[in-house]
Amino acid sequence: MTTITPDTLDGSMLRVITFSGVQARLSGLLQGHRGMASWWVEIARQLDVLADALRTEPGDLVDVEGFTEQIRDDAPHLMGRWIRLADERDGLAELISSVRLQVGRDAGDPTAVESITASIRELLARTRRFQERTTEVLLDAYERDLGGE
Repeated sequence: MTTITPDTLDGSMLRVITFSGVQARLSGLLQGHRGMASWWVEIARQLDVLADALRTEPGDLVDVEGFTEQIRDDAPHLMGRWIRLADERDGLAELISSVRLQVGRDAGDPTAVESITASIRELLARTRRFQERTTEVLLDAYERDLGGE
């Protein structure tokens, strides 16, 4: 059995693990020990990691530089969907920032735990839906046009 370590993974696989990992960690944090000081700190940290992954590692979601030109040339009928995804990604970044500010403002307040939990659940749901739509467009482009050459 091969052990997978950071030095044996290529950069794109590490990004997928990072992005999926932060989603899993946020989901896990919503399950237990909510409201404790360490919970607030870890929630804030994971939201920062999620924001960073969205901003600096777009290949996990929408690789604007890598796929836009290829879709424009090989699957132009998908450009409208692709552009909407880029706009949605910007909205997702704004939502992450909003939730992160909410966490910073309400940290330590036991009455705010439920509203923070609800905000994070909504953020995670939107992130998953966005990833699903991105995958659908990429698979559609590949199956219909890019892979059929």
